[in-house]
Amino acid sequence: GFADRLVRNHFDLELLVRVIRGAVERQRLLGELVDARRKLEEIPLKDPLTGLLNRKGIDRSLAQEARSAQRESQPLLALLLGLEGLGALEASTGPDARDAAIREMEERLRQAFRDKDVVSRVADSEFLVLMPGTRLGEGRRTSERIHRVLVGAPLVLYVQHAQVGLRTGLVEVPLDRSPVLEEVLDLARRVLRSSQDPEQTEES
Repeated sequence: GFADRLVRNHFDLELLVRVIRGAVERQRLLGELVDARRKLEEIPLKDPLTGLLNRKGIDRSLAQEARSAQRESQPLLALLLGLEGLGALEASTGPDARDAAIREMEERLRQAFRDKDVVSRVADSEFLVLMPGTRLGEGRRTSERIHRVLVGAPLVLYVQHAQVGLRTGLVEVPLDRSPVLEEVLDLARRVLRSSQDPEQTEES
């Protein structure tokens, strides 16, 4: 065995170094394999254009946040953000400008929300944000602030400026049962469609 080989070689230092190096290399390769597997598992959960969670990713996060909210007796809000004018932007300047507009909106969203909020892209022009531990009053103020952040300043696309619209739908996630993503989206879309003022959209 290993011990006998060391004895026979009178504790050959060169052999010992090779054994240690081999063990270190195997550990490094194992770490790289685990990291690669984790990244592969994350790919289906991310939107390729923005890097935000996609529908599958936010569905998983919704279940996790709902369990946490139920356990801690805390509210959980969902804010749906619907961009308007992307079709006209694409028609006038092309799909690259549309994609650039979506990416810039994603950057503004990341900067505008708290670290604990979960931001996702659930459709071509829709973003859904989960806001744990947030009551409706705070959610309203956040919705108004986000509206100013997202559309208060024109988007800078290449060498031109573009303006897009935004409508929001704020809902309280029902926690008396396990929430379903499609149900939450349906509630938020009804609020979004029924409101004439994008800064005053909510439902409890």
